[in-house]
Amino acid sequence: MSKSDVEPLVSVVVPVYNVEKYLNKAVDSLLAQTLKNIEIILVDDGSTDSSGKLCDEYQEQERIVVVHKKNGGLSDARNAGVAVAKAKYVGFVDSDDYVENDMYELLYNNIVREEADVAFCGIYDVYATGTKPAYNNDGKVFTTDAKKAVEIVMHGVISSVSAVNKLYRKDILVKHPFLVGKTSEDAHFQIPYLCDIKKAVFDMQPKYYYVHREGTITTRPFKASDMSIIEAYTNNMRIIEERFPEYLELAEFRYYWSLFYVLDKMFRSKCFGDNNEYKEVSSTVKKNYRKIMRNQYVGRARKIAVTGLMVHRKFYEICLRKYIKKRKQTVAD
Repeated sequence: MSKSDVEPLVSVVVPVYNVEKYLNKAVDSLLAQTLKNIEIILVDDGSTDSSGKLCDEYQEQERIVVVHKKNGGLSDARNAGVAVAKAKYVGFVDSDDYVENDMYELLYNNIVREEADVAFCGIYDVYATGTKPAYNNDGKVFTTDAKKAVEIVMHGVISSVSAVNKLYRKDILVKHPFLVGKTSEDAHFQIPYLCDIKKAVFDMQPKYYYVHREGTITTRPFKASDMSIIEAYTNNMRIIEERFPEYLELAEFRYYWSLFYVLDKMFRSKCFGDNNEYKEVSSTVKKNYRKIMRNQYVGRARKIAVTGLMVHRKFYEICLRKYIKKRKQTVAD
């Protein structure tokens, strides 16, 4: 029996689109995993550079599966990878990031030992100015039910809605596909998935390297599609109000955060769409001013900035510069 006849323990889905400069580092970090019995699924999402050819070159290696498809976006590529995954457990890696060589051994051992439905690890944020852990980590490994897992990712201090630093059960994953045509895919996906689990295991040692580059959704100027993040947290708020009403204030905080995220991007990039998006977001913030000021999770600096917006948009911009720390410099291409 060859290695290819043995069912993999973990399938890792890597959506690939025009990342010829970064793909090797991502895939090589997966080939170096200490958990050897893994399946690496490269989904070429209609690349127009040499990424598709690079995928085919990797396909010569036994553990790698390549899927070529018409361009449909990140969600569609992830769903295509899940559809062909052979393992019981599935993870995701973005093609311009990379991982520690023991990441999937850690996640797999934890999810199996605890008989969990999802396993978490930590993330490193990688900037041109340095690398730092994205979340707090006290070194403890612990398990939670769905309710507590939802609270943790919504609070965003220990972990977040990011899809890439986790290992999922495929049988639950196929019931909650990534929404095609939406940006902020992870925010749309994560809460519905977690609401369908019985147990999560957290080991927040940083194992995933999230590389911040120019041109990514977090660094590029505002686009109308960025409004999708508000839609995601509006839906999450409704889900939490129905399932876990005691966390409604936290869900409202994350909804406000989505408004701030879009508003900040508009101001920082000096791009306000056709101005209708700006009017929609700013008016929503103003309508919720009193609730924002009462929300225990909204920080003092943010409340000052929102108060400035109530006076004039220029005051919000001034407050933003003074009180809100900007993201560190991104990695140069």
